[in-house]
Amino acid sequence: MDKIRVDQIILAGFLSGLVYLFLDTLFEGLAGFVFGVSKKDIYFEAFHIAPGGWRFHAVSMAVFFIQFILLMGIYAAVRPRFRSTIQGALAVAFVAWVFVLLSHVLMVNAGICPVKLALYDLGFGLFKLPPALLSGSFAYQGLKKA
Repeated sequence: MDKIRVDQIILAGFLSGLVYLFLDTLFEGLAGFVFGVSKKDIYFEAFHIAPGGWRFHAVSMAVFFIQFILLMGIYAAVRPRFRSTIQGALAVAFVAWVFVLLSHVLMVNAGICPVKLALYDLGFGLFKLPPALLSGSFAYQGLKKA
């Protein structure tokens, strides 16, 4: 079994997060253009405030990239159990998506998150998370060989 290197996990996590942000921007624009709906509008409709400010965005981005670094760490740990890079990345993406689903169910049940916002996040997350983790997993495999 190969040794897991933290620097490779961090780089793969950042790449994976950047791919997710690119896809998020793409899907958000597509949803606004085709369906006339945006996450910001749904959030404002539910809470009558729009999240903003440098501190909000700085904390959100820091936590976002930490999540992807941790997902790449999980990928690196479970990768030897799978036949291919793709299977390992998709397994981690599925498990991550299920955890997001369960947390959204709890937040909707508690009245913290509107159902519309949870469905928006879960639906688009199903299309954004696998390619993001696949890109990170291929980067991780490439860094291991270098």
